[in-house]
Amino acid sequence: ATKKANPNNIITHVIDRGADDDSTFNFIDQKIKDKFVIRLKASRVAEVIDEVGADACRYFFLSRSAESQMDFDLELARKQSDENPVYYIQYAHARICSIIRLAREKNIDFESGDTSLLNSVPELNLIRKMLEFPELLEAVGRKLQPHHLPFYSLDLATLFSVFYRDCRVVSPDIELTKARLKLVEAARIVLLRVLNIMGMSAPEKM
Repeated sequence: ATKKANPNNIITHVIDRGADDDSTFNFIDQKIKDKFVIRLKASRVAEVIDEVGADACRYFFLSRSAESQMDFDLELARKQSDENPVYYIQYAHARICSIIRLAREKNIDFESGDTSLLNSVPELNLIRKMLEFPELLEAVGRKLQPHHLPFYSLDLATLFSVFYRDCRVVSPDIELTKARLKLVEAARIVLLRVLNIMGMSAPEKM
């Protein structure tokens, strides 16, 4: 039988290693830069960057495999709403950062949070998605298929938004609050790492 991973150990590991841990992830950055080339004229790329910004360009370029035809939706990339996946993902990161700031303002030390308390569907779905990250990175590097990263980041942001909607993070239940804050911090680190690998900014406020 397959041994179940302990969410408490996994989340603690993510937090301890941090978003800047190079030992596991850095090999992927150079492989993407070396092997994945967007075949567009330089002048046209410059025009698109000027129009919608570098983050949107990176996201939409990476979201297409090297074999597929590029179909860049300028109207979508311009939108400052949840319809635009770039806005949606970066807004999720900014929301996470605001939750962590609130916890610090309230002097809540969540390092000792017991994540065995996390057993609702939104919490477990978020944990499962984070568990996919190391294997995803390994596959992206091995197969040179970075287009999986934008889709993963959107899935992660979506699952975090569902968790945020359905699970009150800071509540009168201090032990549950600590556990959920620990989960939120792990989500911040993973989402930040994905954005960093894609070369996108990770705003803390929006």
